[in-house]
Amino acid sequence: MAITYIIDGYNLIETHRKYFPGSLLAAREKLIAEIKKNRPEGGARNKVIIVFDGQPGITFPPVKNLDVKFTAGREADSLIEDIVRKERNPASIIVITDDRRLGRFVKTDGAKVEATAKFIKKIFKKRKRNKMYGTDFKDDMKHAQKITKELKKQWVKKNKME
Repeated sequence: MAITYIIDGYNLIETHRKYFPGSLLAAREKLIAEIKKNRPEGGARNKVIIVFDGQPGITFPPVKNLDVKFTAGREADSLIEDIVRKERNPASIIVITDDRRLGRFVKTDGAKVEATAKFIKKIFKKRKRNKMYGTDFKDDMKHAQKITKELKKQWVKKNKME
């Protein structure tokens, strides 16, 4: 059974601002980028829908397994409720929110609710941080390999001259 995660976008961002600093636009873009990069939805048949409150006319280009919806003037909660209500199998939906009212509503329609903190761990779980510098180990390794390669070139050049 395919699972659909529906994320209450601004609820997740505002609850976890340390992961999404800056303007709302920057925070939105970072959330979308992290989901595309780390694929917290799991299997290829699963998908993520992120719902943001928004003005009419704001759109986001479709991406495989990721649908970004702007509510065009209505509340995100209302659109999320409609999506759950219209789903043939609401048990396959997991709504990511800390909004208690929304959580109670979607549960009565048969969907599951997951706290934003749990979902944040899924988004950022694949990253191992270098505690000393706060950077990704992958980036550190790439940088170290570049330096090693450059030093080898310098060493070979020096030895050829001697």
